[in-house]
Amino acid sequence: ALFGFDDFLQVKGLDLLDVIAPEDRKLVGAMLGRPNVEGTVSLNGLDVGRGVFPLEMGFSPAVAEGERCTQIKCRKIDVQAALSGRR
Repeated sequence: ALFGFDDFLQVKGLDLLDVIAPEDRKLVGAMLGRPNVEGTVSLNGLDVGRGVFPLEMGFSPAVAEGERCTQIKCRKIDVQAALSGRR
């Protein structure tokens, strides 16, 4: 389970920056500070045990309940697969 949580309800309400490694928080903040942000960044995530793991975050503009927002998709990077050319 991403970030070490087994249930979505455990993640709901968490501050996004709480699951991003401190050295990458400014990058995520900069991405979120741009209007209609789009793109993908590779950075380090933090799991519940505060362990660091490689993470890919995709940002795209969205509308939820009539409000503009940014959709964020997180995907743990499989280092072994990346090294062998698979994803």
